[in-house]
Amino acid sequence: MQVNRGRRSDIIIEELTDPSTVEAELHHILAEHHYRKNRNRFYMNREFTTVLKKNLGDRAVILVARKNDRIVGLTIHMRNSTAMQLKFVGIATEMVKSRAAVYFNITYHHLIESACAERYQQLYFGILTYDSKCRRGARLIPTSNWIWEPRRVRARVLRLLLAYQARRQERVLLPFSGQNQVRNGTALPCYKWSPPSKVK
Repeated sequence: MQVNRGRRSDIIIEELTDPSTVEAELHHILAEHHYRKNRNRFYMNREFTTVLKKNLGDRAVILVARKNDRIVGLTIHMRNSTAMQLKFVGIATEMVKSRAAVYFNITYHHLIESACAERYQQLYFGILTYDSKCRRGARLIPTSNWIWEPRRVRARVLRLLLAYQARRQERVLLPFSGQNQVRNGTALPCYKWSPPSKVK
């Protein structure tokens, strides 16, 4: 249904090979999306997409969603020979509540379709929006973060804060995981999608 909405709204999703000509537009959408979600400034500069593509080449993939030849959304993901990982998403404010479903089409549906077509074995979505990812076939896998703090007092405080965060995260994840996959206050969630078994 969301894919059809995008098509009916004349949304075109394509890979951008040279972001330098539209880097200001891309940065504006990323910064706007980041502020809307986090209420602070986006931490990358205006040349971010151009420098990323120049340094990483085909390993960095920038997808843009266009409506009437205007960019209204983008995703940035990294890839190697077997896996892709979604790293950044930006959706223009006017498209957030649009029936075109730009976010779901460029973030999930198009990426999954590309992963199947190019025979990738894994697609890593990252954290948050758990219900959306579960409904599209992703499963929860445990990951670990290691943080080193040389000052003892700060390390003790940080240890308490991280333990609290892990317990809170576990409560959030339990309805989606089906089992307790977060143990000992050390694991944080990441969503991985794998293709159907018939895709080899």
